[in-house]
Amino acid sequence: MEYKIVVNGIETKIADSFVKKNKMIRGEKRGHGEARLYVGSNKRRDWNSFFENFRFKGFFKKSDLLDYLEKSKFEYEVQSQKYWKDIKDDWFTYKKQLQDLEKEFIYFTFQDANSVGDKARFYIRSKDEIFEDLFRSLVLPAITSLSIAKVKFDNSEELAFYFYPYLHSHEKFNHPVRIRKEIEKIRKNPNLTEKVKIRLIRSRIGQDWFREKVIEEFGRCVISKIDDERILQASHIKPWVECKDGERLDKNNGLLFTPTLHKLFDLGFISFDEKGLLRVSDHISEANIKKLNLENLTLYNLNMNKKRAEYLEFHRKEKFKK
Repeated sequence: MEYKIVVNGIETKIADSFVKKNKMIRGEKRGHGEARLYVGSNKRRDWNSFFENFRFKGFFKKSDLLDYLEKSKFEYEVQSQKYWKDIKDDWFTYKKQLQDLEKEFIYFTFQDANSVGDKARFYIRSKDEIFEDLFRSLVLPAITSLSIAKVKFDNSEELAFYFYPYLHSHEKFNHPVRIRKEIEKIRKNPNLTEKVKIRLIRSRIGQDWFREKVIEEFGRCVISKIDDERILQASHIKPWVECKDGERLDKNNGLLFTPTLHKLFDLGFISFDEKGLLRVSDHISEANIKKLNLENLTLYNLNMNKKRAEYLEFHRKEKFKK
């Protein structure tokens, strides 16, 4: 079944209050949670309009949910987050439930779930089984995000809303338990000097920590405004190899880009002045500048402060291709 995206997905993180089974330990009390899902700030957009006044259905894809389970399996097994119960065996239960579903597209109805007091935030809920029981049961809080896109199927004027869950951290390759094991292996390696061990450990810890802090500050690419965390990269303004120890993990030494813009910045084909005005190098052809939708001296919000301005000054002087 073919469809095209009418409005690109919005992103929201799955809160512990929303999940049904995989609740985390927070203090001595276990919250009961709520069936409604937070989708965004009311200042951001008219949500009733975005959701077409809830005239159309939402859907999950069976393959997406199975893929989510596969990528979250490591966390189900080792459980680096503190859950109220051992969730290891639940993984197999959810996988079987998904495999037993007959269709790839699993539809559900949903509606707004705002109360009178919800002035700043917008919520939705669904009472259909796939959403209320299975989805809310299998997702892991804090480390899961949900993308929602408005789509239109071929040969139809009907709209639908595509719900796509994914892990924004804690996949096997960047899982805290795996990182700890790698660090322990580095520490026990007799062939490495202490200086090399420290550098490798700082690098392994810092890659994820630095990215998390830069994403936390900006939330989207500073130029393109793309906010899908799966494709965003944290760039060091002053390159890692040229940093002093305190500069490598300094979030002020970071900007958030999509991969192409990250590459352009690292290679010195773009930079910014002390106000946040874009500088585009003369070493890129006008044709490619146009294709990249870049315009010299466009002002961007870089959350400028004294430290970031200093890093950018270094980048302009040492890296920018004039």
